[in-house]
Amino acid sequence: MPKHQDSGRLRGKERRISIVVAVLNGANTIQRCIDSVATQTYPNRELIIMDGSSTDGTAEILKSNDSRITYWESKPDRGLYHAWNKALDRVTGEWVCFLGADDQFAAANSLSMLVYKQDPHINFVSGQAMLVDEKGRVLKVEGAPWSWENMKRYQVIAHPASLHRYSLFEECGKFDEAYKVAGDYEFLLRVGANMRAAYVDKVVVLCEVGGLSRSQLKGVFKETRKIQSIHPEIGFSSTLAYYTVISKAVLRRLIRGF
Repeated sequence: MPKHQDSGRLRGKERRISIVVAVLNGANTIQRCIDSVATQTYPNRELIIMDGSSTDGTAEILKSNDSRITYWESKPDRGLYHAWNKALDRVTGEWVCFLGADDQFAAANSLSMLVYKQDPHINFVSGQAMLVDEKGRVLKVEGAPWSWENMKRYQVIAHPASLHRYSLFEECGKFDEAYKVAGDYEFLLRVGANMRAAYVDKVVVLCEVGGLSRSQLKGVFKETRKIQSIHPEIGFSSTLAYYTVISKAVLRRLIRGF
C-alpha cells in the first residue's frame, strides 16, 4: 500500500476525511447515502464509492452524482472487504470512514463531531449508530466506547460511526478478505491494545436494519468465533463469548423482532 505523502492536505487545520462506501445493487438507498455526505458541514472530505458491478441501476445513479463523488467505479469484486481494500488505495484523507450503502449520516455536523483534532496521538474515533427500519422508525442505538477487554468478547463499537486514522492501515495492513461479514472486527482485534481511541457520545449515523451483517447473522457469529479463536489473548474463551452473543441475539429477536 502506498504511504500518504506528508502534504498540506494532512497538516491543514481541517484534516481530510475519506468516506468509503461499498455497494452492490443498492439503487434504493445509495442516493440517500450520497446526499447525507454532500450535506456535511465539514468541508475537507472526499467520497469514494466502489460498486461491485450492480445490475439494478446503481451505476447510473453514481454517474448522475459524478460531481459529488471524488472517485467511483463499477467493477466486479470479491466482496465487501475487497472493495474496501481497493478504496484504501484511492483515499487521500488522514481519516477514513466506512459507511454502508444503506447508511446515512444522522446530521449535517456528524463528521465535525467525529473528527478529533485535540490529540494527535488518537488513531480511532467512534460514536453511536441508530438502527432504524425501512420506515425510519427507531429500533435501537448501538455503539459504546472502545474497550479492549470488551472487544475481546464482542464488537462494542459502531463501525459505520467511526473514523480510522489512515496510519492504522499502514501499520496493521488492510482488511482480511477471507472474511465475508466480520472482517472489520478482525481488523480492530489486530490493532488490539495498541488502539488509542476517543468516543463521541452522540448518534452520528443512521443504519437501516437489513444491511449485510444483520441479514447474515449466522455467518457473523461463526466468523466472530473464528476470529476470536485465533487470537492468543482470547483463546478458548471465544466459545463462551460465541454462545453468549447468540443467546442475546435470539432473545432480542423473540422480544423485539430484529
